[in-house]
Amino acid sequence: KGAFDWINAVNMKNDTQTVLNLEEDALITVTKDGIINTTDQATLTIQGKGTLEQDMGSEIGYLMTAAGSSKIIIKDGTYIGGLICVQAEENAQVEIYGGHFEALVDWHGTYWLLNLVDNTQASITVYGGTFVNFDPSNSKTEAPAANFVADGYKVVSEEKDNGDIWYTVV
Repeated sequence: KGAFDWINAVNMKNDTQTVLNLEEDALITVTKDGIINTTDQATLTIQGKGTLEQDMGSEIGYLMTAAGSSKIIIKDGTYIGGLICVQAEENAQVEIYGGHFEALVDWHGTYWLLNLVDNTQASITVYGGTFVNFDPSNSKTEAPAANFVADGYKVVSEEKDNGDIWYTVV
């Protein structure tokens, strides 16, 4: 519990199965090379109401990446990435059931909270969560724009007083 700085990458590989519990008052700040990488057939499940955030001194623009045939499952928590919260490539799968996602910066006016690496078989499926200035049903990080929202779910948007638009999957 409390605040922590995360300065080194965590590399999950082979068939590792891990649960990261973000306790309610936990604040993990990712700095320098801090990032979570999953590869091979590793599975990471993140749950809890804590926060995983990136500081602008970080040398990497995203919090997590899934590669190989790995899987990241996000159940809850707050994620503040430099540019990207979660990136998927190769044959990896990302499933998001809840949480709050935002970025510190945009790229030429577009927020990139979720990103699929081009020309891969990776997937991102969103069942819940709130995304600041990023509509997961119309992701402009992909060309053409992609719909990451699971069948049977929809996005509800709300403009905040500061001009941000929060997109919530219900």
